[in-house]
Amino acid sequence: MFTPHRHKVGDMTGVETPDNFIELMHQKGCDVKVSDPPNFQGNSVTVQVPAKSLYIMFVTKELCKDFVQR
Repeated sequence: MFTPHRHKVGDMTGVETPDNFIELMHQKGCDVKVSDPPNFQGNSVTVQVPAKSLYIMFVTKELCKDFVQR
C-alpha cells in the first residue's frame, strides 16, 4: 500500500493507484499537478501537491524491479 507522509495527507485507506491519490487530494480541496516523465516510457507518474509540499513519483513494479537489479 502507498503510504506517504500521513501527517500531511491523513487517512490513506483505499489509495492504491495514482488516480486514487489524485482524487483524494481533490476531495481535500488541493490543486494537483500530474505529469508523465518522458525518461520512464509510461512506467511512472509524478504528482505534485504544492499546498502539502508533496512531490510523489508513482512507478510500476517492473520499473522498481529493474532499478533494484542494477
